Amino acid sequence: MLERMVKRTPPPFFSVIIPIYNKEPHVERALTSVLMQSFKDFEIIVINDACTDGSMRVVESLKCDNIRIIKRESPGPGGYAARNIGIKNANGKWISFLDADDEWLPTHLENYFKLINKYKVIGVLGCSYTIISEYKSTLYSKKDDYSIRISKNREHHLTFQEYLNAELNGIRPIFTSVACIKRSILIEIGSFPAGLTSRGGDIDTWMRSIELSGGMMWSENIGAVYYQNSINMVTKKSCADLNFNKNSIKKLLVNSNGKNKKLLKKYSNRRTISAWKGNLNITNCYSGQLFSKMYFVWDFYSFFWVGISVMPHSFLVFIKNKKRIWH
Repeated sequence: MLERMVKRTPPPFFSVIIPIYNKEPHVERALTSVLMQSFKDFEIIVINDACTDGSMRVVESLKCDNIRIIKRESPGPGGYAARNIGIKNANGKWISFLDADDEWLPTHLENYFKLINKYKVIGVLGCSYTIISEYKSTLYSKKDDYSIRISKNREHHLTFQEYLNAELNGIRPIFTSVACIKRSILIEIGSFPAGLTSRGGDIDTWMRSIELSGGMMWSENIGAVYYQNSINMVTKKSCADLNFNKNSIKKLLVNSNGKNKKLLKKYSNRRTISAWKGNLNITNCYSGQLFSKMYFVWDFYSFFWVGISVMPHSFLVFIKNKKRIWH
């Protein structure tokens, strides 16, 4: 008996993962920017992270066959668990992320497709992006192109060392809405740290992916708009877990040596300082009884395992700000 031939649709080149938790005013802008891409070989995976507003009505109103919706029963801090579900269900070899309150420029995926075909060995992509933030009480008053001038070339392969150096110098070659990573790499590193931290897990995921990939490809093409004035932002209400930062860096230090080891330790200090300063600005991160504040001071000091020669900046920042702990 002849078997019936089944025509199989080839998998999409990109899987675009967008977790959504109560982003109704921004969702249409984000999804429309994906649907308007000049490169069309992609699928969109929307993770309904237990929305309680009208976000999903907006998604459904677009009536696009290219969108798959996966529902979670309870939201996860930072959207990490939601992104992990998207990665697990993705059909594309390459995963591109977009936050539901940001948007892409029309040629974003096309530029990445060209880079991937030009540089066959890469596993992580990043590019420039535009920041729109809130300045004082006026929205949309500050607009800067975050074009990272790492070299004279429009495209540049960053080694893991160069990536760490860029971060230490205040340059961020990759953030969530321009991150594009091979699905196989994300699976190998264990994807996002769901349940381990409420903030900073995305930065940790990029670091681990770039380390495993042996670097990343960066393009000066502006691929996305990062809106810092959106509603319901994780960075404005979630406390970072400093233990998570320390433990993650320690794992990478096991197989590191020389320059990489020193840079990783410096980077750990920088991330600890950043997380600590962010926590100070969020209600209840370090508030309460004297015991909680004493524990915080001990906790803070326990993260610096580098030695005094590479931590003067961390120490000075602590001295400068320690009065705020006791208010």
